[in-house]
Amino acid sequence: MAISEMDKSNNRHELVEAILNQQKTIFQVMGGGASPEWLGIDLTMPQLKIMFLLNAHLGMRMGELAEVLGKNLSTTTGVVDRLVEHGLVAREEHPDDRRVVIAKITERGKRLCDSLLQISQQEAMGVLDSLNLEELQIVYKGLETFFRAAVSKATEKARASGRNFCGNPD
Repeated sequence: MAISEMDKSNNRHELVEAILNQQKTIFQVMGGGASPEWLGIDLTMPQLKIMFLLNAHLGMRMGELAEVLGKNLSTTTGVVDRLVEHGLVAREEHPDDRRVVIAKITERGKRLCDSLLQISQQEAMGVLDSLNLEELQIVYKGLETFFRAAVSKATEKARASGRNFCGNPD
């Protein structure tokens, strides 16, 4: 469905499908994450997933991290071990239960995640610079609406799993 056709559609399913297709197309048009900086990262996909998960949370128990990733604890522990060796992740004992290990991103890991996110933002900036003020306001309003829905969904999901929004046990 073309964008102009999407404006006229009242079918929710068609609109959602069109939005997801546009998202995919935008990613492809913008290089699909193939910037030299992203391609130069010497980390595996599971390592990057853990890095970004930990960057988004204050810390996660190893068991929770394994559960979120859909992997077993020993596999997750092995991936975290390699990140610890690189100085990107640290392990800490849980303050109330020494048997529980918390994985946290280090300052070095945070800088790496932040720099990768900044590269993506710079690519988006190039596209946004080509829009006029009215178009920018439309994009902002749409993203603001999407953000509110995402926060609501994340909060709902966190409550259902007994965690707070930051990913820590209540």
